[in-house]
Amino acid sequence: MNKNDWGKMTTNRIDFQAALKKAVIPKLLPLGYQKMHLSEKWRGAPITFFQKHLFENFYGYIQFQIAPWTPNPIGCEPMQRSFYLYLVRNIGEEPDPIPRKYPFYLFMPVSYLLWNIFDFHKYESMYHEWNYLTKEELINQLEMATDDLLSFGIPYLEDLNSKNPFMKSGNDEK
Repeated sequence: MNKNDWGKMTTNRIDFQAALKKAVIPKLLPLGYQKMHLSEKWRGAPITFFQKHLFENFYGYIQFQIAPWTPNPIGCEPMQRSFYLYLVRNIGEEPDPIPRKYPFYLFMPVSYLLWNIFDFHKYESMYHEWNYLTKEELINQLEMATDDLLSFGIPYLEDLNSKNPFMKSGNDEK
């Protein structure tokens, strides 16, 4: 990319929701995950959830969260943006990533899952941010993240024997 492209990109809005619609939703819909309409509690947050009823009153959630960023001043090189990808499994039809001590609860970054559960060090850290600068890079990063989600994340999320390594479940306490 050359400096002449910088001005075009700063005025060229990158629409995260449109990118999700193109790169992610067609892969999640056949698996039963529906994009959620956020409640008042979540409105305005840079978060998108996909939800699936798993069993009884437990639901699985896939959370795409845009990392905070500030616009760059005109004439300056564009700043990278990024997003995170999390798995959430909890009780109820509202995502609630606050740690709970009950069986089957789960909250985990997908990159953490790859590093610590599957010992697959695909990324430079267990808390990976998918970075992008352009619409094309965003689509590419979403496709890469979704491949990891389909191969590792969703099977782990939907497996009732999978545990949250960050805390003991309610069944583990004595």
